[in-house]
Amino acid sequence: MTVTTKRRRTRQEHREETSERIILAAFDVIRRRGYSGFRIAEAQEVAGVSRGALLHYFPTKEALALAALEYAFAASRAEAESRARDLADAADPIEEIIRDSEAFFFGDHFLVALDILMSAGKDPAIRSQVQAIARAHRLPVERAWLDVLRTADIPEHLAEDILWLTISMIRGLAIRAFWQDEPARFERLHLLWRDMLVNYLAAARTDKRTRLP
Repeated sequence: MTVTTKRRRTRQEHREETSERIILAAFDVIRRRGYSGFRIAEAQEVAGVSRGALLHYFPTKEALALAALEYAFAASRAEAESRARDLADAADPIEEIIRDSEAFFFGDHFLVALDILMSAGKDPAIRSQVQAIARAHRLPVERAWLDVLRTADIPEHLAEDILWLTISMIRGLAIRAFWQDEPARFERLHLLWRDMLVNYLAAARTDKRTRLP
């Protein structure tokens, strides 16, 4: 007869699990309430920890909100980089970039970041930290998709312009959804943008008079 002994968690593992539980709870509260309605007491209740435990890890509302944002952006980055690796040889890389951008900009991670930035952006320290988190996690995603475009034999200087324009277009539509949410129209515009880029690249490759910069 074999007796299986359950391994006890180390103190470090316990601290990490508790910290993660608090961060996930904070993100959920901000997603539902907005940053202006975010209260440490509610995050504490959702996480199921004592107030003392929460304050031990995150002594201020701002510190907890930024930790939640960092966690969300890191998770989003991991998903996007994995998607880019899996689709490195995609037949239609522009379509894949559009779909990846949709997943981020129309998702909770970006909307929570935008809410924190708009609500707490008057504080230069918070604003700079939100911007630093965004740069740290979104720029690597852009580099991953640039690699995909290079693999598709799109000139690097042109690939970067295509990526910037695509991301900016979808981000703009995501913000517009705050006052005019029309999913069918957004989908149509996404497809239109894709076709415009595909046609432009096809013409640039076949028309000797078209000089790619």
